[in-house]
Amino acid sequence: MDNTFFSKFTPKEPKFFPLLDSLAEVSHKSAEQLITCVK
Repeated sequence: MDNTFFSKFTPKEPKFFPLLDSLAEVSHKSAEQLITCVK
C-alpha cells in the first residue's frame, strides 16, 4: 500500500489530521450551499 498513488498525498505527521478534518467540513458545507443554489 506504500506505493499507491494516494500515499504521496497522505500526511506523515498526525498534526495535519485536524486540518484535513476542518477542510473536509468546509468543503462539505460549500457543496451543500452549491446544491441549494443550483436547485
